[in-house]
Amino acid sequence: MLKTGECSECDLVRVNLYRAELVGVNLREANLKRANLKGAYLSRANLEYATLSEANLEYANFEGAYLYHAKLTTANLKYATLSKANLKRDNLKAAKIQYADLTGADLLGTHVEEATFCKTTMPDGSINNQDC
Repeated sequence: MLKTGECSECDLVRVNLYRAELVGVNLREANLKRANLKGAYLSRANLEYATLSEANLEYANFEGAYLYHAKLTTANLKYATLSKANLKRDNLKAAKIQYADLTGADLLGTHVEEATFCKTTMPDGSINNQDC
């Protein structure tokens, strides 16, 4: 498991972190473009200003994570847990947000243009079936 503060500003393009345990890790400004984080556990991780564009985040757990101003364009967030995550000012343009849990997440100022929502639990607990 990575320790907190170990990977700030890292270049991790296309890294394979399948099912990695990254609880509380500092990935601030990390470049994780096209990374495989399927099933990764990133609870309480700091991903402020991180780039996760085109990343596979399917089944990843971001509960309580800090994703302020992160870039998640075209990311795969199917079945992802983002409950209580800070997603303020994120770019989720064209992301696949299907069967995901956003309960209690902060989406203030988040860009969701062209994002796909299907059976997604929204911050208020409602279910978004917009693109099913």
